[in-house]
Amino acid sequence: MKKRRIFPSGICKNMCLALLVILLLAATQRGWVQTGSYTFFKIADTGTAIPSGTGNFGNYAGSFFDAFSVAPSIAGTNVAFFGRNSFGRGIYRYNGNALSNTTTTGFLTNVADRNTPVPGGGTSSNFVFFGNAPAISGSNVVFFGGTNSLDEGIFLSSDGLLSSVANKRIRIPGLRDFIVGISNFVITNTNFVILTTNFLAETNFNNLTCFDVSGASVALLGDNSFWGGCYLFSGGILTNVADVLTTVPGKTNNFATLGCPSISSTNVVFFGGTNNAVGGIHLFSGTPGSGALTNLADENTAIPSGTGNFTGFGATPVVSGTNVVFTGTNASGGGVYLVTLPLTGSSLSKVADRNTLIPSGTGSFTGFGQPVLSGANVAFFGTNATGKGIYLFSSGTLSRVADLATAIPGGTGSFTGFGATPSLSGANVVFFGTNSLGGGIYIYSNGALSKVIDQATLLDGKTLNSLTSAFPGLVLGSEALDTEAVVFLANFTDSSSGYFLALTGTLTVPATTIPATVIPATTIPAVGIPGTTTLGTTTSSTTTPATTTPASTSSGITTTGTTTPAVTTPATTTLPTSTPGSSSVK
Repeated sequence: MKKRRIFPSGICKNMCLALLVILLLAATQRGWVQTGSYTFFKIADTGTAIPSGTGNFGNYAGSFFDAFSVAPSIAGTNVAFFGRNSFGRGIYRYNGNALSNTTTTGFLTNVADRNTPVPGGGTSSNFVFFGNAPAISGSNVVFFGGTNSLDEGIFLSSDGLLSSVANKRIRIPGLRDFIVGISNFVITNTNFVILTTNFLAETNFNNLTCFDVSGASVALLGDNSFWGGCYLFSGGILTNVADVLTTVPGKTNNFATLGCPSISSTNVVFFGGTNNAVGGIHLFSGTPGSGALTNLADENTAIPSGTGNFTGFGATPVVSGTNVVFTGTNASGGGVYLVTLPLTGSSLSKVADRNTLIPSGTGSFTGFGQPVLSGANVAFFGTNATGKGIYLFSSGTLSRVADLATAIPGGTGSFTGFGATPSLSGANVVFFGTNSLGGGIYIYSNGALSKVIDQATLLDGKTLNSLTSAFPGLVLGSEALDTEAVVFLANFTDSSSGYFLALTGTLTVPATTIPATVIPATTIPAVGIPGTTTLGTTTSSTTTPATTTPASTSSGITTTGTTTPAVTTPATTTLPTSTPGSSSVK
C-alpha cells in the first residue's frame, strides 16, 4: 500500500497514513507462525537488535505511544517504520521479498538514525529527530527529519543513497525576488535584507507541510511567510508545480490556497483555489519544468449524475495511475467522484452520493469518509441514518464490504464499528472492525470477507492487550495493505510490542506490486519540535454536513458517539498574500 505522508515542518502532525498489519512471531525463533489462512512474520519487536545501532528497539507504543503515533508504510513486502530506544531513534526498512516456507526472515536495515549526517543544505550535523511516519514506494523511503527546528527537511533514501528533497536551507524553487514595501519596520531574521523602508522577502522554506512519494519522485507542499506552493522532486531536481504566482487554470487569478498533493508516476493532483473562491481539483502531468497544469473540477463543473455544479471540495484528492478520486459537495449534498484520465466529457463519474442506495443495506448514504484509491478501484467509509460500513467501488459496481449487519468472520456477533479509513490494494480491502468483544483486522478479497487477526489471536505465543488498554493490542490505523500483504502494530500483556507482516498461507510473495492503496496525505507529528504547518494563514477544517454515528472505537480506545462528516474538507493552507500577482512460531 502506498505511501502518502503529511507533516507540518517544525512538527509533523498526525498523518496518516500507510497501513500494514503486524501479526506474529518468534516464539520458536524461526521467524514465522501460521494461523488460519495467514502466516505471520515478525518485522521487529522489543527483542530485536537495532541494525547498525546500540541495543534493542524500545516499545513502539508503551510509554511512547502518546508522544509518537506509529504509522508504518508498505510496498509489496517492503516496510518502512520509525523506531527508537533509550539510545536514539531512526527510520528503518524491512525487506521481505525473499520470504517463503524456508526463508522465514527478512532483511532489516537502517535508513537513517542519530549517527547519520544530514545530507544537503551545508550542515555537517547528524540527525536528531525524525517524523514517525515514513513513506515507501518500491525500495524508496521518504521521511521527515532534521537537527533542530531551523534545520529540518524531507529526505529520500533510494538505492541506499540518502539525499535531501527539500529543507530550510534551500531556496524555494521558482521564487522570484520581489520587494515588499513597508514603513517603520525592523526585522532581524537573517533571511531578510533591510532596504530602507523596504525589504527583500525571505527566499528559503520555513514550513514543509506534507509529502507523497511514487518511485523516487516526491510531491510536497511548502512555504514561508510570503511564498508557498506545491513542488515536485524528480531526477534529483526540485521544481514548482503551482505557487502563488501561478494562474489557476481557467481563471485570471493566481492560487491563494493549496492542499497536500498526491503523486502517481508523472501525475500530481492537489486542491487549490483563489481567495474567496470554491477552489478546485487540479492535475499537473509531465516532467519537471515541462508539465502541463489542468483543471479537473471546480465551481463551474456540473456534478455527474446530479443537479447543479460543485460548491466545495475535499482538500485531499488522490491519484493512482490515470485515475483520480475526490469528495465534492453542492447545495443538495455531496459524494465521492472519480476522474479517468485523460480528461474528456465523460471522464468524470459518480462513485456514490447522497442519492445512492446503500448496497445490501437500507436507505441512501448520508455521509462519506476520505476515499482511498488503487487503480480504478475506490474504497470508503460511509454512513446512513441508521448505520455505517465499508464499501468498495470496482469495475463500475458498488458493493458492501462490511456494515453493522455483517457477521464477523471467525468471531461472534456482528460489527459495531469501523476505522474511518480502510486500506486498499487492487480490489482487496483491509479495515479495522470492532464489536462488543473487541476488535480485529479483516480483509475483503474476491468477494469474500475473512479475518487476518483479532483480539483473541495468540500471536508469537503471547496475548494481545485489550482494545480499551492505554496501549491497545491492535493499534487502529497501523494496519496497511499491499496486494495481500498486511502489516500492523501489536501490543502484548507482557508490555512488549512489535510490527508484524501477514501473508496468505500459500506464502506467495508478489514479484511485482499492483497499484497500492493511495490514501490522502496525513499530518505527521514531528518529534519534539513545536510548531504548526502554515502557509501564511491556516484555515480551519470545514464539514459539509455531518451525521452522528453510534459509539465506536478509535485508536483502540472505545469512545462515546462521534460525529462523522458527510463530506469533510480538511484544513487547507492559505498562501501568503503579500506577493505580487496466536499461533506458535514455527
